[in-house]
Amino acid sequence: MSITPRVVLTILAVAGFSLAQDIRTGTLVGSVTDSTGAAVPNAQVVVTNVQTKVATPTRTTVDGNYDVPYLNLGDYDITVEAAGFKKFVRGGVTMQAGSTMRIDVQLEVGAVNQEIDVTAASPLLATDSAVVGGLDDAKKVEESPMIQSKPQHLMYYMEGVSTGGGSYVVLGQSQNLINYTVDGANVKQSIRSAIGETSTSVTVPVDSVAEAQVWTTGIPAEVGHAAGGTYNMVLKSGTNQVHFATEERYIHKGWIDRAYFQQSVANLSTAPFEYHNFDAVLGGPVVIPKIYDGRNKTFFFLAYRLDYDHEANVSTTSTPDQGMLGGNFSFGGLGYPIYDPKSIACTLAAGCPTSTGWTATPFAGNQIPQSRFDPVAAKFLSLNPYQLPNTTGFYSTTGPNNNYTDLTHYLSDREGYVAKVDEQISSNDRFFARYAGNMFREPIGRNAVQYKWDLIDSTQYSYGLPEPIDVRSVTLGEYHTFSPTLINELRVAYQRRNDTVHPILNNQGWAGTLGIPGVGPQTFPGFVGASGGSSVTWNANPSGSPSNTNLRTLNEDFEIIDNVTKVYGKHTFKAGYHGMVVRENDVSVSQPSGVYNFSSSGSGLPFTPNTGNSFASFLLGSVTSASFTNLLANYLPRWWSHQVFVQDDWRVSHNLTINIGVRYSYETPANTKWGLKSQFNPSVVDPLTGLMGAITHPKGTVYGGDKNNFTPRLGVSWNFAPKFVFRGSFSEFTQDVMPQLGQDEYTAQAVVQQPSGNPYPAFYLSQGPGPVVYNLNSSTGTGTFVGTNYSQRNATYIDPKLRNPYTMTWSGGFQWEFRPNQLAEVVYQGAAGVGLFNSVNMNVLPQSIYNSTNTTLLNTVYANTQAYLDYPQFGTITAYGNYGHSTYHGLSTRVERRFNNGFSYNFLFTWSKNLAGAAGTGWQFYDWNLTKGPPTTDLKYQFTSQATYDIPVGKHRRFLNRNTSAGYILDVLLGGWTITTIQSLRTGLPVNFTMAGSPNKYLPGETQPNIVPGQAINVPNYAVGPNLWPQSNQNPFFNIGAFSYPASFTGGNAGVGIARAGGVWWPEYSLYKSWSYKEKFKITVRGDAHNDFPKTRAFQSPNTVVNIASPQSFGRFAPLTGYSFSGWYTPNPNIQGVLRIEF
Repeated sequence: MSITPRVVLTILAVAGFSLAQDIRTGTLVGSVTDSTGAAVPNAQVVVTNVQTKVATPTRTTVDGNYDVPYLNLGDYDITVEAAGFKKFVRGGVTMQAGSTMRIDVQLEVGAVNQEIDVTAASPLLATDSAVVGGLDDAKKVEESPMIQSKPQHLMYYMEGVSTGGGSYVVLGQSQNLINYTVDGANVKQSIRSAIGETSTSVTVPVDSVAEAQVWTTGIPAEVGHAAGGTYNMVLKSGTNQVHFATEERYIHKGWIDRAYFQQSVANLSTAPFEYHNFDAVLGGPVVIPKIYDGRNKTFFFLAYRLDYDHEANVSTTSTPDQGMLGGNFSFGGLGYPIYDPKSIACTLAAGCPTSTGWTATPFAGNQIPQSRFDPVAAKFLSLNPYQLPNTTGFYSTTGPNNNYTDLTHYLSDREGYVAKVDEQISSNDRFFARYAGNMFREPIGRNAVQYKWDLIDSTQYSYGLPEPIDVRSVTLGEYHTFSPTLINELRVAYQRRNDTVHPILNNQGWAGTLGIPGVGPQTFPGFVGASGGSSVTWNANPSGSPSNTNLRTLNEDFEIIDNVTKVYGKHTFKAGYHGMVVRENDVSVSQPSGVYNFSSSGSGLPFTPNTGNSFASFLLGSVTSASFTNLLANYLPRWWSHQVFVQDDWRVSHNLTINIGVRYSYETPANTKWGLKSQFNPSVVDPLTGLMGAITHPKGTVYGGDKNNFTPRLGVSWNFAPKFVFRGSFSEFTQDVMPQLGQDEYTAQAVVQQPSGNPYPAFYLSQGPGPVVYNLNSSTGTGTFVGTNYSQRNATYIDPKLRNPYTMTWSGGFQWEFRPNQLAEVVYQGAAGVGLFNSVNMNVLPQSIYNSTNTTLLNTVYANTQAYLDYPQFGTITAYGNYGHSTYHGLSTRVERRFNNGFSYNFLFTWSKNLAGAAGTGWQFYDWNLTKGPPTTDLKYQFTSQATYDIPVGKHRRFLNRNTSAGYILDVLLGGWTITTIQSLRTGLPVNFTMAGSPNKYLPGETQPNIVPGQAINVPNYAVGPNLWPQSNQNPFFNIGAFSYPASFTGGNAGVGIARAGGVWWPEYSLYKSWSYKEKFKITVRGDAHNDFPKTRAFQSPNTVVNIASPQSFGRFAPLTGYSFSGWYTPNPNIQGVLRIEF
């Protein structure tokens, strides 16, 4: 569809200017009438903040309507004056962020010096907004038994949100699409990133949060970058009263229990554990004696947080036992046969082009003589890198499992800072400035306890050192009132996140120390075992880790937002612009001293499944491949995003509001600072091999800009009866893409590996790889691949027709205020993600091979897969494009009681279904429908209840309400307690099954098992059994009899999400009491209990690898590593003590 200038002008003319709910402030609307219901025009309306005395004036329109946008959070008084009428004053109005609150006023005839005072609570019905979501105010935030005081955890309990671990998903959309802001500015690592759990986003002190809100549907056009919903926190501001509060949340070692699936160790009782979460806030007017009095004008707010988590806790893992270290791979008769790689031979006179005809000599008794250990492996083992087993585990075909238990060591210090200034420059001008920052010092991940030589542990992203991560966020905002009906809002923001790691074994000459000849001293040689080649995690790669590909990641965002509001009659118009610049500076990990890969084929019978062991290959020094890399250029991407919107809040009548708007988005095609990027081009001849398909380095962009991103927003709110509201919406959202550009050949790479189809080792460790030479091109600053096997020569392809995906959301529902302060709601919400950004390996075998029944051909392809790929001169070609789709349907019911007479509750139940699909790889590349199914975040049923109850004992309560000395003492000890409980229940999440141990041969992508007809996958009436350890003693959660291995060269029929793991019940409680002194000082003590009454069990993560030949782990639950009390569900039951002091 082409968009002409005439179409653009027509859309803008129809939409007009608009008003919407600004996500950090609130809007007050209403109508002013006389006793007959006639409109009162030109009445003066003044809205005054009770805490700061800042007054915002306006006047009613000719239709008697008024509209006061951009009100800060807080309590307000409303004053209405008009000639011939009594003065109207109403208090008790509490403004919430993002809300549009209606307060209609009926004036009485009389003198203006006569006054009518009204005090009433804010309306509970949302009569002027179609937004669906959830909101927690400062009181709820403060009193919530929040896990580790992380503000993002408030999303756990909000409508339309599902979560698992550190992920948050709104209406089934990608977690990367959530718009996460503080005071209206992005605070994620990047606008393209997920919120995360610890150090990926700004984490403000929880006591600095005034409100936290989630919007799922009905989001107005003013809000952009919200294709996956929006989560916004508004921070507190200072008031005329100096306010200080400090809070300590503490967990004593005796207050945290082992999780159900967590083994014990002998020294657990003496293991160190110390957890503190400290917050402090200070706010008030800026007053400098005899110099400046900022009361009613200038206010400050400061906040600090420290999350101090120093602990040692249980980890169960697998380590080589004495037999394995001595070359014995029998594993009690279960081990795969081990072959001598030096004996590999082809027995056919014509050669062995297929996978048949190869022989090798097996080691007798699966015992490798120590005389055959490679000198490098022997030297490595002489340094005692591994702990020996200390607990009963079990053997599988690949080695020992869960045979070592010890204490991890975790030291985490996370600090947060907030400084904020609000200034009432004049009656027409307001300004605020906010700074938020974090210093994260933590190894993100617990150490792998099986390493006795802990310096080679690559499981920690920072390779053993606290990873320094520093985050800075600055936001400035100004509101200018040109007239009572014309207002401008301006915001600018900047965010910077710097993440740096320092490998501590670099430049120490370890290759020479270990005896690998011809290798430089720069990095520690990475010894890497192929996944699944051994049950033992024996990788030793401290100079680089698959979990962290950068030595430095620097993210910066710049934002500018300007919105203009105009009130005209029954219409409130708004137009605005949101610009964003996103840039990075990434320093990739390179390993010039090499990464040495060992697979089971290095000690197996060539092209024969279920032979060999990757650790045996290491002992023999039988290297499958070695890769040497050297960084040539940093990655410096740049993206621009421009968005404009127009919107109209049309208050058709006092009980009907229609919100209509449109938002236009344009994202510039990605580029880098100096234009350095790569793009695979299938139409260009590869200069290295002469084959079609090459890595190119274009000067311009690799894909075009998408200029058709007009997204409508429509919302209706109809107060059709005094206690009823219907709310409905339809919205479209442009998704941010900002793809990672290819950086192929900006890291020079040399690979030593046998040609494809050759089963011999690349070389033996002690012989060295031979000369390592890079092929550098000084004119382009690139390095061309060096090697004879192209399976590790990877490339990146971005679809030149890439467009911005979009999300559609819709909703319809009713609210009913069935009693005073009590509300019932039922709402249906739906969403669809269209053309979702996704990636796939496009370098696959031709479909004709997957469809072939010629066993000779298939065996030939199996032996030399690389040669039959569409582009045999490359390994993985990662293609990025619009390959995905998702749908969501959910029905939510909610019953809420506002706190009244010592009791409040909020019950929320959601029944939903989420489906998603994307590009498939291997044989599924040719039928992407095979990837569609319930994603691993799909929740069928979810129930959350929150209730607060003032225990009726003590002063001003039902019992022990005595005004005596004895009554006072009893009240101090027993009275005034309040209990809060949150009960979260949800069904299990979908799981996907893969397979291992099959004796059959398969082509790439054929990884799913078959389903046996008539067999149930889930074991009915499941009970884990009396013996948890070793893991093999548990009863399996899934029935392995429901699966079978597919025949050779066929794919299995086990689809996506065909079974679910166990459900979860997560009980939380909070019991607290406050003591006040002279109505100014207050001390609060509180105890929070998570998963402690009762201690529940959750069967969330059973093993899903179908290994019929070695089923000891399938369907069973692996031992948990470390204490888990920081995320959803908290498997470790714990009690947290809280002490709060404020004045």
